[in-house]
Amino acid sequence: MITRNITSAYAGTWPQTAAPAQHYFDPAVRARVRFLFFAELLIAGYLAFGRLFAHLGAAPFYPAELFLSATFVFGGVAWLQLYFRQLGSGMPVAVMSGAFFGWGLIEVVRGILGGYSFLESMRGLATHYYVFLFFIGWELASRTDARWFLRMLRRTSAAVVVGGLLTAALSHYIGDGPLGVLLSPPAMPSYTGTALLAFAPAFGAIFYPLFGGTIAALLLNPGRAAWLSMIVGGFLAVFAAGPVVRRRLLILAIALVVLIVAIGPLLPVTEGRGGTLSPQWLMARMVTLVNTDAAEQMIAADGSSADVAAIRAISGTKDWRKRFWQATFESLDAEGLWLIGHGYGFSLGTLIGIDVHTPHNFAVYLLGYTGCVGLALYLGLILSFAGSILVLPRSPFRSFLLGQLGATLIVASFGNGLETPFVAVPFYLVMGLAYGFARAQAERADA
Repeated sequence: MITRNITSAYAGTWPQTAAPAQHYFDPAVRARVRFLFFAELLIAGYLAFGRLFAHLGAAPFYPAELFLSATFVFGGVAWLQLYFRQLGSGMPVAVMSGAFFGWGLIEVVRGILGGYSFLESMRGLATHYYVFLFFIGWELASRTDARWFLRMLRRTSAAVVVGGLLTAALSHYIGDGPLGVLLSPPAMPSYTGTALLAFAPAFGAIFYPLFGGTIAALLLNPGRAAWLSMIVGGFLAVFAAGPVVRRRLLILAIALVVLIVAIGPLLPVTEGRGGTLSPQWLMARMVTLVNTDAAEQMIAADGSSADVAAIRAISGTKDWRKRFWQATFESLDAEGLWLIGHGYGFSLGTLIGIDVHTPHNFAVYLLGYTGCVGLALYLGLILSFAGSILVLPRSPFRSFLLGQLGATLIVASFGNGLETPFVAVPFYLVMGLAYGFARAQAERADA
């Protein structure tokens, strides 16, 4: 009943087939089908089994790089033509993408000339060329049936649910270590959770087990800012849907709160960080990102000593990040590199004596390696994305685009997000797909 009511509120907003029927044995159609399969494998692989999937192959031929190469085999230069058309028309996203990529090239050259490893310097460039996946997704949407996008989201959501439940179960037997790191929880269950909320009208009854499984994956793997990301992304997706849909989805939100209160305390937290999943624990888990003392007070009265100890352990990871960020700022100040950064090839982790390249905050990452220029260019890119999304007519695509933007930025603020392929690749590629379908829908409505 809920889904039927939501669907009626969205009447006329879901696009019909975006491409005419074509014969599968047409070589062009077969090539597109293979390319779509590759795209879906990339999206689901990174979202469900991020670190494991990211380490497939040998550098520099990781899955994302193989996919970019495949665009020229299966899609020709169509996405490049789209990009240059938009660049020529002055589209802010195209202009800022090109500027951000160009600055990344400069930072790579600086690193190589500075004596750093060629391979390490080139790895930094991935942060900059991943943004072009947006245009690949956009071009792909222009010649793909919109129903494929729904099927892809369903299958990807199912993969994230399976990945989250599987890694939670295995963590109790494997623990820490190399294999445990590779089999880490999905990086962004909040991403598919946001998609499910935005497209609830089109999913039908399958929405309930998929969304319930996503919440279970979040309950069992409440890593870093996972819940805060889900709340922000879900709120934006629901808020953008309009008043009628908001009322229907509010029922689901209330049911979710009841579920957490009912079964949360029965489930252990994974990732070796202890605690039980009471509502107080989940709130404290988010509060500790900014105020550890307040988080401890939230659970000190009713929580166990293990819960309090777990909150303190999480605080340790927060303090580690703060030391990393402070050391980055001090190094930029001492060497007068605020404007251009250290360049790629240098490892920021050496500033605090650890073998880690990212300070687990994308803004600090960009400041450290590319300076204020790189950070300003990326902020301009994000604002151009937001501006392009806001002018779209109201639809599930627009709701999803706003939600996934908020959810991903929260993840990138407290973890190694947009500098890593298992967050950046699905973010840009799926955003391009959704934006392409939203544009096609708006153009048909105006025709």
